Parts: sequence; structure tokens; C-alpha cells
Amino acid sequence: MLDTELRLAAWRNGSTQAERLAAAVLKLSGFEEIDPQHPLGGPDGARDIICTKGGLIWVGAVYFPSTPVRFAAVKKKFQHDLNGVSPGHGGIVFVTNQTLSITQRKSLVDLGNAAKKEVDVFHLERLRAQLDSAPAYGVRLQFLGIPMSAEEQLAWFSDSGNQLSDALAANTRELMGLKAMIQRLGEGQKEVIRTLNLAAETGLPTPDLVSTSVFTRRDNFDLVTRSLAPSLVLLFHRLICFDLPERGVGRLRSSEVWLGNADGVRADHAQPPPASEVPSLLEAICENWRDNFKRLEGSSAKIRRLAIAKFHAAFLVTHPFLDGNGRVARAILMQQCLDLFGRADMSLMEKGARYYAALSQADKGDASALASLLEPVVAT
Repeated sequence: MLDTELRLAAWRNGSTQAERLAAAVLKLSGFEEIDPQHPLGGPDGARDIICTKGGLIWVGAVYFPSTPVRFAAVKKKFQHDLNGVSPGHGGIVFVTNQTLSITQRKSLVDLGNAAKKEVDVFHLERLRAQLDSAPAYGVRLQFLGIPMSAEEQLAWFSDSGNQLSDALAANTRELMGLKAMIQRLGEGQKEVIRTLNLAAETGLPTPDLVSTSVFTRRDNFDLVTRSLAPSLVLLFHRLICFDLPERGVGRLRSSEVWLGNADGVRADHAQPPPASEVPSLLEAICENWRDNFKRLEGSSAKIRRLAIAKFHAAFLVTHPFLDGNGRVARAILMQQCLDLFGRADMSLMEKGARYYAALSQADKGDASALASLLEPVVAT
């Protein structure tokens, strides 16, 4: 069992820390106006947290037993918390450290729907995936006491590099130098904390809600990525990256970029191509996806996952945009999973050190590790 999973399942930090951890996870998942009711104790009317998302007011309910319990106990707690949701609240978000199957999660959603309430369930595996993703390493350190490895520190900065460059007004070389400085830290996480504080002073960027959401296909319209083309990729960029400077939104890059290593110099691994080659390369990977789509529809789940992984890696190496490549790549991956599997639980997609290691392996021609990370995402 992974360390994060073990510390969540064998929770020893009490209800106050559980509610604070839940509030931090909800913030990372795009919930806003998060208002813990009585984390230090006291009557909360079966409402641990009040928050908003998607125009609705949500009641946050937290259930962190110190040991695994039967699903009947989880369901009883959920029903109790559901009964405390007032008519003015549109949904309940249930955060628990218990392992729940898809069928069990659906039964909770059905209970909520019967009460005419939206339901969002954060179960053990979803929490683990969230906390083991690069954006959540600080939260994991704070509540679970799990420090970042050197690889995770680099993954954290790689994932949030564009946000930090805005916050610190730094260019790419300065950001790579900051990565190197973080990697050489002998103890503690002082530089990470300092950087987080600096970023906090400038305000948080638009959250990547695609990476924390669950999608299920329920329509019979034509599949989106069956016709995947550069024009559609540009549309993804406009919709996902609307918070970026206007000059770069929906436009392929026209300048050169390079990726650095831990020492802040050009890395030996795969580098983005010259800007002049981006249009033709993007057209080629889209055309390859379209040409193989019909065959993929009738292929095994393993082959479909591998095809999605190969496209994802090729897209990121092409680096079509100056900023927002990761967000767009994840949005396209979500739609590809939805088109070929009917489901995309992006909250279970690894986004930390394992993800970047799998990408590095894919750059060398073996996308199997990256494909394996998609198994929980498309599981039914």
C-alpha cells in the first residue's frame, strides 16, 4: 500500500485535521468560498463545510474512521449528512478515507438524487490520487507529513511552472534555475514554502477543473475526437486557457522553447521541435489519430489506452503553445477517454512523479507505463 493511502486509511489525526484536509482538497478541486463550520468542535448541524461550485451551494461532509469499516456504516453516515442538507443547498460533497467501489459510489449518488441533491464523492483512491499529484504535494506535506522527494519537487515545479513564472515574473531559464535550487535542498521544504507564499501574494490562477472532475458520456452525438484536427485543438486552448494573456490564447507558438534538467541547462531528453515545424507536426498527430479511430473503437481496452497515451506524449513533446500545453493535453485526453470508453474520472489520473517518469519513458518510445496510468481513469 502506498504511503499516502496508508496514512489516509489508518487516520490518526482526529476530526479537526480531517475537516481541514478535506477543505484543502476541495479547494484544489475547484470548490470556492470554502467555509468550515466548526472544525474545532461544536454543533454544525451535520454540515462540516459549506462551499460553492458550478453555481450551487454545497454541504461538505467528512467521514474519516481510524480503520476500514463496512459500506453499511459509510452509507449510514452519508444518509445522516444528507438529511442535514437544507433546501437552500444544491448538493453534498462527501469526503471519506474509505475504499468505495463504483457500484457503492453510485448508490450514494442515487440517494442524493432521490433527495434532489447533486452528489460528489471523494473516496480513498480519489483522495490518494489528488494528494499524490504535483499541485497537492504541499497539502500532503502539511496534513500527512510526507515530504517531497527530489523528483516530486521537480514535478511540482514542472506542473505549476507557468503559474509561478507569472507570480515571480521570471523567464524560463530563471524557472529552471529555481528547480535546480529546490532539488539541491538538503533538508526541509523551505524554498517550496517561500515560493508558495510568493505565489499566494499574487492570487491563485484559474484552477484546472478538468483534472479533478468525473465525466460520463450519456449522449448519442458524434464523437468529438473522431474528427480531431488542429482547429479543434486551438478551440480547446481557447476554452481551457482563457486566463492566459490574450496574445497567446488559441495561437500556436511562433518562438523557440526548450526544456531544462535539474541543473537548469538544456536537458538531453526529447526537446520541443522548432516553431516552424509545429503546424505540420500537430496536423500529423491529429491525422494519425483520426485515421486509427475506427480501428480503435473495435480494439481491446489495452490498445485503446496505449493509443491515447501515445497521442498524449506526442502532443506534449510537440509543445504547440507557449503556455497551457499541459491543461490542453489533459482536456484532449479526457475527451479521448470519453469517446473510446464512455467514462473519464480525471480525479484518478496520476499527476505527480509517476506521471512525469511515464512521460519520459514514452519519449523514448515506450508508452506502456503512461497507458497503465489510464486504467483507473476509464474503469467502469
